[in-house]
Amino acid sequence: MATTAPVPIPIPFPPTRHERSALILYASETGTSEDAAHLLGGIAQRLRFATRVAAMDGQGVNVNELRKYTIVVFAASTTGQGDFPANGRKLWKSLLRKSIPAGYLRHVDFTTFGFGDQSYVKFNWAARKLHRRLQQLGAKEFYARGEGDEQHDEGTDGAFIPWSLGFKKHLVENYPLPEGIEPIPDEEFLPPKYILQLLHPETDSDTSTQTETPLKMNEGTNDPCLKEGFDQADLITDETPPPDDIIQIPGHKVLTLTKNIRLTSEDHFQDVRHIALEMEGSIRYEPGDVLTLYPKNFPADVNSLIELQGWTSIADKPLQVIDSAAHPTSPPFTAAILDLHFPVGRPPTLRDLLTHNLDITAIPRRSFLGAIAHFTDDETHKTKLQEFSNPAYTDEYFDYTTRPRRSILEILQDFPTVSLPFQNALALFPRLRGRQFSISSGGALRQPNGKETTIFHLTIALVRYRTVLRKIRQGVCSRYIASLQPGTPLACTLSDGSLNISAQDSPLLRRPILMIAPGTGVAPMRSLIWERALILDQEDELRSIEQGSENSFEGAPRSKTVLIFGGRNRNGDFLYEHEWRDFKLGIDVLVAWSRDQREKVYVQDIIRREAQLVWAMLRPWELVRPREARGGDLHDAEKGVDPNWTGDGTVIVCGSSGKMPMAVRAAIVDVFAQGFGGDREKAELGVKWLEREGRYLQETW
Repeated sequence: MATTAPVPIPIPFPPTRHERSALILYASETGTSEDAAHLLGGIAQRLRFATRVAAMDGQGVNVNELRKYTIVVFAASTTGQGDFPANGRKLWKSLLRKSIPAGYLRHVDFTTFGFGDQSYVKFNWAARKLHRRLQQLGAKEFYARGEGDEQHDEGTDGAFIPWSLGFKKHLVENYPLPEGIEPIPDEEFLPPKYILQLLHPETDSDTSTQTETPLKMNEGTNDPCLKEGFDQADLITDETPPPDDIIQIPGHKVLTLTKNIRLTSEDHFQDVRHIALEMEGSIRYEPGDVLTLYPKNFPADVNSLIELQGWTSIADKPLQVIDSAAHPTSPPFTAAILDLHFPVGRPPTLRDLLTHNLDITAIPRRSFLGAIAHFTDDETHKTKLQEFSNPAYTDEYFDYTTRPRRSILEILQDFPTVSLPFQNALALFPRLRGRQFSISSGGALRQPNGKETTIFHLTIALVRYRTVLRKIRQGVCSRYIASLQPGTPLACTLSDGSLNISAQDSPLLRRPILMIAPGTGVAPMRSLIWERALILDQEDELRSIEQGSENSFEGAPRSKTVLIFGGRNRNGDFLYEHEWRDFKLGIDVLVAWSRDQREKVYVQDIIRREAQLVWAMLRPWELVRPREARGGDLHDAEKGVDPNWTGDGTVIVCGSSGKMPMAVRAAIVDVFAQGFGGDREKAELGVKWLEREGRYLQETW
């Protein structure tokens, strides 16, 4: 039946539909939704559902595919201005097609769980609109949808864990197994769909692939039953950087690092880097666009894991990924399905996978601890790992992993009786994901030497801190970036940002802009400032040529651009201070220092202090001047509107998520209340007007 049928008609299920099957789809930016999807997939698999877990835009996933499964579950994160992550947008656009007949999904039983951050205006927007659209197409909710909030004390797990337990109970009660069939017990390791195998096993058959004698349980201060630090990791002092291998990443570009400079003072608590990269040729990017860097694990950590698990003899032998028979609904293996990145020109080795693809220094999720419990014969270790993975022992899990920031590598050192088969590495270890950074260059900085080369600037705060156990931790990407030397080639990908700013035709350039950017939130703002200056300079030059007054033309008046920058102190972290003094950029900078005086001052305090300026820049014409009195559209000079009107600007908030975005919004509501003569209801309406019109933009992380 064609999908363009004008009226609903009976639609038979495709012949490939399984009698008891589950499709678990995720749209994930940082991996949270993907991890949750795999947990839900494990629940369904243990209840004997033929289960497939995939990205919403995964191979073979389309609208028709949803109708082949008994149940369909979506785990969706929200990014930017209420958008889907990149790996969920294709299916979402397909679901919006007008050619889909009414009731097309009426045989689909589905539910959704959204992962979001309450500090965003469009909290869990992606999951909500997905849920609503599926119902419009006739799909039936078989289990109540859920939402997780990153601002919860336990993060999104605070809502997801109880929701997933209820999900399991619902399946048991409403999709009972046939008589005589039992669920797969928790004590049994679920076989993965994709496993590793030596490429030439016949030539390696006489080589040991795993340490056969299990190690003794650590004693004393290394006993994982004691909440103490493990000191062995501190003995790894080899800081030899990862190899420069270029790996195969779809759509990647090879950039060369030219600068890696510390911007903050040496005595400042945080190391913020200015990174400059260049590539041959001309490529266009807009303010707000992002560059993804792909970190690598350090050789010392990789070697430590290989030796600990007894993989030394096979670590450098070529591998292949093969399909198991455990998941009949999953497609055959391709590198893209598992988001794997192999070195160019040769088969991967286990060392390659541990260096480029698997995050061995991440803080583990409960699911990892539960999975590795299957690979120890030590009952004390097994019991302890199972407790850590049990939601009933949340405090114990947080005390052991999250609060002291214990890594996967350290935990495997804590539990030396765990002996993991290398064949299951892809199923056991989380992915080492690329990190997205807002590009901080634009305008004249993009191609200072003409179109022969394109320059990218990044402004990156390195993550380095001391834990409650007084151990130093570094983010895997931060450690990698700190090690990079000029001349290093990097495989990077360029993608559109969530701010959706197009400098060439955006009204942003011609109306007031209020930028609020504590810390490295200044990165996309710097890009916009330079881009705006270039575009308006080019327009002025064109006008001067048209008027024949190249030497005397002073340029058209420009709307006000204000940057409210926040940091700890002027001498420590006033990022790009020298640039803001350049009058050619046409920007006013207001600063908030939280440590330069006795009373802390934050960006929201500057907003309230400069209420008159903020109101003049942002006041919404539609609410301040009634439509019948304004005489025409604001931007239509022929109808005689107020030529001195300075409002209807845009506010852009960039920086850390959490309290800052909410505090900034509350401050702007206060300013609007003052502008509306104390009417707070109208003030809230005014800010919502900005949000609805796309003039209140937020990019936080």
